[in-house]
Amino acid sequence: MVSGGPPRESAVSTVPYWDPSFAADGIEELLSGIFGRPGGRLVADPPLSMALVPTDIDAGWTFHIEPAGRRLVAGETPAQLTFVGPASELYLLLWNRSGTQRLELRGDAAVLDLWRTRATITWN
Repeated sequence: MVSGGPPRESAVSTVPYWDPSFAADGIEELLSGIFGRPGGRLVADPPLSMALVPTDIDAGWTFHIEPAGRRLVAGETPAQLTFVGPASELYLLLWNRSGTQRLELRGDAAVLDLWRTRATITWN
């Protein structure tokens, strides 16, 4: 079994809940591993950035989307859009599997629009 185990279903929702350490590991893997590679449609000119601030684990990231690619910085730094909430919710949001209802957003929602349209994974 994977550390963190399968997601638990909330008693009031059908949205899965991931253990904070498992979700944080998934966030870092998604941003540095999958979207850290060169190429792809996820670029922005002028550059954009989004900060992810989990409320249930000591972690955080700022993801920069630039004309030539992307880069991840550990910790919360100034960004056009900051997401604050449970790590599980941040993880689901990055996979485009949930909305923002359980998150606090600060800044320009256009960054989220870009993410949702260009941060897609296709398997060939």
